[in-house]
Parts: sequence; structure tokens; C-alpha cells
Amino acid sequence: MQRFRTLLSPGEGRYEEKRSVFLGFAAHIRTEEEAEMFLAGLRKAHYGARHCCYAYVLGPDRKTVKCSDDGEPSQTAGQPILSVLNGEGLTDCIVAVVRYFGGTLLGTGGLIRAYTAASKDCVANAVPMTVIPGTLLRIRISYNDLGKVRYYLRQRDLEPGDILYSDAVTVMLPLDDAEVAKTEADVTDLTQGQAVIEHEGTVRIGKTEEKQLLLEEGF
Repeated sequence: MQRFRTLLSPGEGRYEEKRSVFLGFAAHIRTEEEAEMFLAGLRKAHYGARHCCYAYVLGPDRKTVKCSDDGEPSQTAGQPILSVLNGEGLTDCIVAVVRYFGGTLLGTGGLIRAYTAASKDCVANAVPMTVIPGTLLRIRISYNDLGKVRYYLRQRDLEPGDILYSDAVTVMLPLDDAEVAKTEADVTDLTQGQAVIEHEGTVRIGKTEEKQLLLEEGF
């Protein structure tokens, strides 16, 4: 699996020029069908708008790309929106900009500026996330070692998944593949070789500036 950058949560933005209002919407999508559903919802919610222009990119390799000017002059809307997605290195996401016409033509430069600004604003208000390949570790430790292990994980900003309590404690820990070897060695040292560590399988992990999370299948 490749690493890629997408959106964890959506964002909205706004730009106004000469009484025209441009509303930007950024969201995570996985397929072209989801993109069409997203656009259909926007068009229904903003049925009075003159245009609903958009761009989306799909796949870790970013090979599926589509953009639309939706009636605006060629290259003045869809391409500027796509340029914002490309500039942020985003995939599996869509940005759409709804325009309410204010009665004054903005010209080619004005349109490009407006669609770019609305796109940047909604992306800035979304939460970006890097999706990385990972491994789910099952770490079985004694109750006496639990405090040391939890403190170690906090120090490294590693978020455990489930913690199961029985005759011993089992910590389910999703990890970036690059961190597996070090974590195994450190936990083994902390527990004086008493920890039992097993690989449960591959997972996908999302990392934002503030947290790490185990992604559900199909994200």
C-alpha cells in the first residue's frame, strides 16, 4: 500500500467579489459514484446558484482526475480548483465551488482568482490526514508493566486501540510499519522480556497533526 494524503473531515470556505458569492466545499470521497452523490447534494442544497464547479482526484497514485467548469469560461473554474488539490498533494477527495452570480462579470482573471480563493479556504478549514500502511500488534503484558508501557506510548504519541483485561493485559496497537521494530524492542526492554508481541495483520493508519487513528475498512 502506498502512503497518500487525503482529508479526514470536510471543510467549507467562502469568497466574495463584486457581489458574486463563491462557496467552497472540500470532502473525502473514495469513488466517482461518491463524487456524483456529493455534487448532487450540493446542487439540491444550492438550487439557486448559477454554477457548481468542481475537481476531484482518486487513488493513491492520483490517476483518476476530473474537473468541470460547469458553464463558466473554459479553464477558469475546474482547473484552478484542481490546481489547489494538486498543490496540497491531496487524493481521494473532492472540492466543489458553488457560485451565486452577483450581476457583474469578473473576467477570466477574476474568475480564476475567485475559484482558487474559495478552494483554498475550504481546504484550509478541513482536516488533512496522511494514510500510511501499518501493522496491528497484539502486546500481552502483566498488570505491573501496564503503567510503564502506557507512559512509553504517550511519550511517543502512539495511540493504542483496544485494551483488554483478563489474567493479563492485552494492548492492541496499530503502528506505522517503520515504527514496528523499534517499538517491539523498546517494549521488550521495558518489560524485561516478559511481553508477548504478535502481529495481527496489516492495517491502514491515519495521521493528522494532532492524532493517529486506526482507519476502518473502506475509508
